Amino acid sequence: MRLLKNLLLSVFLLLPCGYLQAEESAVSFHTPFSKNLENQMQKNGQVRANPGMGRFAFMRFYFPTNTVREEPGVWAKLKGCETDTLVRAQAIYLFNMYVSTAAYKEDVPGSLTVDYVGVLDGFHRCANGFAVKDAVSFYQKHQREIQALLKQFFDRRGLSGYEMNRLDNQAREKAFLKVLVNSVVADKKYPGYRASGASRLTGANNGVEVNILKDFLQRALRNGSNKFVFFEQREVFGPEFDTPIAHQKVQTHTICRGANEECAACSYLLGREMCAEITAKHRNWGLMRIYRITAKPMRGGLKAADRSGRFTLANGKKSVPWDYHVATLVLMNLDGKYTPYVIDKFLAGFNPISPNAWFSKFALSETFFLITPFERTEQMEERFYRKDSKGRDVRAF
Repeated sequence: MRLLKNLLLSVFLLLPCGYLQAEESAVSFHTPFSKNLENQMQKNGQVRANPGMGRFAFMRFYFPTNTVREEPGVWAKLKGCETDTLVRAQAIYLFNMYVSTAAYKEDVPGSLTVDYVGVLDGFHRCANGFAVKDAVSFYQKHQREIQALLKQFFDRRGLSGYEMNRLDNQAREKAFLKVLVNSVVADKKYPGYRASGASRLTGANNGVEVNILKDFLQRALRNGSNKFVFFEQREVFGPEFDTPIAHQKVQTHTICRGANEECAACSYLLGREMCAEITAKHRNWGLMRIYRITAKPMRGGLKAADRSGRFTLANGKKSVPWDYHVATLVLMNLDGKYTPYVIDKFLAGFNPISPNAWFSKFALSETFFLITPFERTEQMEERFYRKDSKGRDVRAF
């Protein structure tokens, strides 16, 4: 019996090295190209010093524009995202995932966290969202077109070596898309990010940039001082009724509120103000980015860091319960490197704060974040009203 046990132990001791190597190779999605890409990107000093920000110099994105996006018609809403638009969006997502993982020197992340902000930018062109759950099958159907775009993107960025039709590249790309499929999704068609602890969205504040952003906020607030918006608000109820059944039966009411007192409207006016300035003086702004960042609850109402439904506002007062909250994330780049700031009059007052300081105000295990490139839209512009000289409600824009 002892001989048998010793034999089994000997076999067991011989197995782990080879077994673990086989297991590791089975779960690793690194490819010769991804390793080469990592080496190429690590030659960049900003990527090495601050990968969370340095990666943005390589990623694809949409520069802020002052153009107003028209609302899709009824047929377009029913049809969903156009195939060509979604092909390009997937290619942008995959390209940005390749670049981000190379900057972080990582394989495929276990989940889509705020460290990967920017990878979803291409999907904002799908105005009505898309079937996130079908991302892998869509890729398989349109692989050739998607990979042709990927090769084009890498070549244009001077990141050479990507080859189409390689099985290892296909496996990595499917793994990236499975991360997307498994991400938290709003209404089954708008993928978002999770936050857990400190993110890698960091940077040293630049006094010139901070003053510029504070000025933008003051200008936006002046612009909103004589405007109001109509929006839908759900009934507020206590935590004892915070159940899925209660939320299904909750009623909504149309509310009128001053534009500066409603987070989505206030954030929109800020983005609008910035886009008008940046478009007029494009060359003075570097490759900056403006994002609308919406905090949404996993279930029930939005929760503060203390797990209560009431947030401490910048003026020290407590908020009423919120179903969501909107702020503005800006990646400034006036000095040749990206620095992130969150502008939020409600939670931060008139001073831009770091993303990590802003995320820390939420119960992160119960919150996800929709972070999309800011753009002007007909739907939002039509919500703003003002009083004319006769006291009548008229469109503000």
